Amino acid sequence: MVQLRPDADDVGDEPTTFGVWSGDRRVATLVAQVNASASALEVTVADPVHATLTECGDLLHAVVTRARDIAARQVEVTTVDPLLRQAAVRAGFERTLRGPLRCRADGTTVPSPPAPDSADPPGPADAGQMAATLASLTGVGVVVVPASSWISRMARGAVAGFAGMVKCSVDPQDGGRALALTVPNRSDVILESVALTVDIALGVRRRFGSAIDHLRTVSFDHSSHGLKGGRYAGEAHANASIISLNASYVLALVLDEDRRNRPAVPGRDLAFLPPAFTGLERTAAHELWHQIEATFEARRYGASIEFRRRLGAHLGVETLEHAIRGREHDAPAPWRAAQRRLVDEVSDYGGSLPGEATAEMFEQWWCPVRQLSPVVRHFGELVDEYFPAPG
Repeated sequence: MVQLRPDADDVGDEPTTFGVWSGDRRVATLVAQVNASASALEVTVADPVHATLTECGDLLHAVVTRARDIAARQVEVTTVDPLLRQAAVRAGFERTLRGPLRCRADGTTVPSPPAPDSADPPGPADAGQMAATLASLTGVGVVVVPASSWISRMARGAVAGFAGMVKCSVDPQDGGRALALTVPNRSDVILESVALTVDIALGVRRRFGSAIDHLRTVSFDHSSHGLKGGRYAGEAHANASIISLNASYVLALVLDEDRRNRPAVPGRDLAFLPPAFTGLERTAAHELWHQIEATFEARRYGASIEFRRRLGAHLGVETLEHAIRGREHDAPAPWRAAQRRLVDEVSDYGGSLPGEATAEMFEQWWCPVRQLSPVVRHFGELVDEYFPAPG
């Protein structure tokens, strides 16, 4: 069982910061306070979380027990951690997409931790229930698309790298084309993470219209060595109108095993408060931009060149490509300075290739988790100019 231990410098303060300890491992950090009416214990779990699925259940059990000890009637937990949210659903917490997790604390029972099951292979999903849950979370229509034959079922799995896949049709209910969604046919799929990705994809489609109307499929799979081996979080297949996201990010038992294999986290974990968007949502936005940019270059090539020139001008060079080439040992000083800005204001990966630079900028602009840097803010201004929002 985990323990909640107040940090020494927060004892007696309100709110109180707690370390969540499992033996000698600090697996999470949370901030707890009682709301103004003293009716609810409000808990914010800092990011990152290192707890396994069972430890997540223990954490929730400890929080609810503490709420009962102080006579709070409700618990409200704010977190973006997928395993913690999965454990909360299994323990009976109510949820909304991106919203706090809520549970009554004044009843006769306390939610129990989920039973450890990582050693057991996951069974097949209930496809109908999966579609119903996704529809409830996203507010759009989701129905299962049955395979036409056993050969078709085998082909889906073979391409995706799993024994079986569930295919759904997502009706955005805004007049737009239905979006195909494929996920592994496993009972440990974290449906809330899938729903977040669907929400991001539909939001980008509504905003960018014809620039991404060719996108037909969002797939959670291991369809390449890069995805299966964990080298890539996602891939955009422009010619096939598909984005593939690493299925490992939505499989509870895979995430659980990964955390079990991590080394212990000693001392106080210098975590930050939960971001507004998960890493999976940001990855989805990144891959969606690759689709938008491919269409941009194919349909409006001249404008796409001008777009990159204006990004480069903001960095003090002629074009974005010069900022990328600033990594070369014999690059002119202005190119090297532009490269440093690109890495500092976007990311190391953003300094590797022109397409990755713009995809990283889009990810940070569409799913901001911090104040936008000057170059990302300028990128957003150019996006609004070259891709005007629908009336």
